[in-house]
Formats: sequence, structure tokens, C-alpha cells
Amino acid sequence: MQMKQWPDVKSWAEGRQWPDVKSWAEHTQWPDVKSWTEHTQWPEMNWSKKPQWPQKKRWSDFSTMQRICVIVMGVLQVGLLAAGLWDLAHRKPEEVRGDKRFWWGLMFVNWIGPIAYFTYGRKSSPFPTKAVEQGEPAGHLDGTEETSEFAGPTVI
Repeated sequence: MQMKQWPDVKSWAEGRQWPDVKSWAEHTQWPDVKSWTEHTQWPEMNWSKKPQWPQKKRWSDFSTMQRICVIVMGVLQVGLLAAGLWDLAHRKPEEVRGDKRFWWGLMFVNWIGPIAYFTYGRKSSPFPTKAVEQGEPAGHLDGTEETSEFAGPTVI
């Protein structure tokens, strides 16, 4: 097997005609940066003054619709928090995924905590039927059993 010969780069570069960069740079019209900077109006920087932050809105600055939205969102958030805390307080530790102390702390993170608890924190429903609590098979709500040829579970 014969190795491939690479071309001699030095001889190739010497044989090429390269553009004259120096003459190109001398004949190019470059913008006059000095005159541009002199005519530009630069803002004055006063470093001794503190920056002015926008003023906070007062309740009276909100429109009626904005006030209603703030009130509704506040009620929803507090209601979700209260429902989550109540549910967590009435559950056994075995019915909660993870440590209950973790969920107590996370519950106070606005919106995220209660939603995460209801989505991921609970293992099962807190309201099992009487039949399930007593170890009996689930039947109808009136306590009667349905007898049929179908041997599958009863769908309510």
C-alpha cells in the first residue's frame, strides 16, 4: 500500500498571486471616527444620584377589574392553602409520599406548594367507603349487592 503524497504547501503559496492588502487599505474610505464622536450627543452620567425606580402602585391606582382579579386570585390562593393544610393534617404519614414536615413547609410556597401536594404528595383518597374500611367488597351505595353473570367489578 502506497502512502498518499501531500502537496508542498510552501511551493504552492509562492506560486500564487496574493492581493496587495496594504494598497487596498490605503485606498479604502474609512469613516472619520473622531468627527463622529465629537458630533454625537452622549448622555451625561451622574454617578452621584441613585437610580429612580418606578413608583409602587397603590390600591387606588388599580381599575375595578384589576381589583376584582386581585381579590379573586387571593381568595383562590388562600383557599388552596387552607384545603391543602387541612388535608395534610388529617392524613396519616403512610398516606403521604415523603415526609409530612416537607409538605408542611412546601405548602406555604404560593400556588406551587398546594398544587404539588395535591398532585404528587397524596397516595390515596382521604374518604374511603365504609365497605372498604370494614374489609367488605364494595357494593352499591344503598348497601345491596348486584348479582349478575358478569364476574368483574361493579361499576358505579
